[in-house]
Amino acid sequence: MFLTYFRENRYTVETVLNMVKMWYRENSLESIVAEHRENNQQLQSRAEELRKSLQEKEEALKQSKETETALLQHIRDFDRLAKVLENGFNSAISTLYRLKSSDTLFCLYDLRVVTDFSLFEYKAPMLLRLGELGTTETPEVIDVDDPDYAHYSSVRLVHGDGTIEYATSDRVGRTVASYWIDMPSGRALIYNFHYDSTNEHMDVMIEMKEMYRYIKGICIHLDERGLLRWEGSHHAAN
Repeated sequence: MFLTYFRENRYTVETVLNMVKMWYRENSLESIVAEHRENNQQLQSRAEELRKSLQEKEEALKQSKETETALLQHIRDFDRLAKVLENGFNSAISTLYRLKSSDTLFCLYDLRVVTDFSLFEYKAPMLLRLGELGTTETPEVIDVDDPDYAHYSSVRLVHGDGTIEYATSDRVGRTVASYWIDMPSGRALIYNFHYDSTNEHMDVMIEMKEMYRYIKGICIHLDERGLLRWEGSHHAAN
């Protein structure tokens, strides 16, 4: 193995021995193990960096998917709201033309804007039903001091100080939202929206000031024309 080196004058046995020792040191088990450990640490460090990078990208992807889902839900919500608004505006336009065309066409039914409804007048301590459409369990008279009616949104509205109140209807799966309406004539009315509890977007419509003003405007016209009357068991909608 070393004959080639011995043939040259510059290499001696001592030189070759030193080379062997150097090779041994460079290729000894300890140096190999040390180099392996160093390489292993570098690989582990790189693997940890890759793991963190992958985790960050997975988290970013998850957030992107959640954002996408939320945006799609908002789009669906806006589509539903746009449809409700379209129906509401169509109803408003129809009511305006009915007001212009003939008094006989305009009636209590025009208060059905986006949902079934009931309308009461408050004469302490009673709520007197002036009319309704599409409801099945709306009493003709409600004593606001009767505990059996304490859960009604209209009763809670009387005892509260707000202008809007919500409650679950006695009819399963239905919700009632109530407006308190002070009339120019001095009468106090309560208008109730009756709608499916699954309709999560009705509250957006109900809480719009434009909707409140629209309902109040119709009530004012009905009142001025003498169409808001309590007739006992025979309510005005009939």
